[in-house]
Amino acid sequence: MTTTQRVVTIIGAGGALGAAVALQLAGEPATDLMLSDVSAATLDATVDAAHDQFGIDLPLIDLALSDPYKNATAQVTGGKYFGIAPVLGVLCHHLAFTQDNLDWQVWIEDGPQPLIRKFVITQKNEPGAPEFTALITHWNVSDRVDDSDFVFSQPKGAAKVEMQEAGNSK
Repeated sequence: MTTTQRVVTIIGAGGALGAAVALQLAGEPATDLMLSDVSAATLDATVDAAHDQFGIDLPLIDLALSDPYKNATAQVTGGKYFGIAPVLGVLCHHLAFTQDNLDWQVWIEDGPQPLIRKFVITQKNEPGAPEFTALITHWNVSDRVDDSDFVFSQPKGAAKVEMQEAGNSK
């Protein structure tokens, strides 16, 4: 099976939603697509609309929301601390959490700058319990994001895709 990446930009919160989302699609040419039906006044509301209306879940989006801790822990039913463990040579606190539909682990850098270095999400109710793993090797905490960074400019050659509600096929 051949896989390619398709870049999809979801528009909302006054512009493009963070970074583009790369979707793995089998046997299809890589094409730039633009989804413009998801729009809300804030990033939090845009993420909620993408999930509720279209079933779109973005890995690690909790890190970009207005209250990352509250959002990430809202449905946690249990947790465990595993101690200090290295991630790519950086000593980190290893924690694991359980929710009804998934388990997730996080490695947070030890020391004065407690940054997330590794994240593993396991979809435990899906066939084969697929995992998403992210290694975060570079944080830039000194740059500030300007509102102009979220002004959408349609990429040359991008095609608009009409969205459908989740579970609704034409």
